[in-house]
Amino acid sequence: MTTAFALKEQLLLQEPTPLLSVRGIIELLEYYLPRKGLSEEEVFEAIR
Repeated sequence: MTTAFALKEQLLLQEPTPLLSVRGIIELLEYYLPRKGLSEEEVFEAIR
C-alpha cells in the first residue's frame, strides 16, 4: 500500500522523484502521526 501511495504522489507531482522504501515511508508516518516524540532529524537519520 505504501508503494502505491508513493507512486500516486509521484504521478500527481508529474516530475521524477526518488521513491522511498517502504521502511522510509513507515519512518515518515511515525514522525507525522503523533505517536512518538521523534524529531524530524531523528526520522531522517533512521532512514539513512
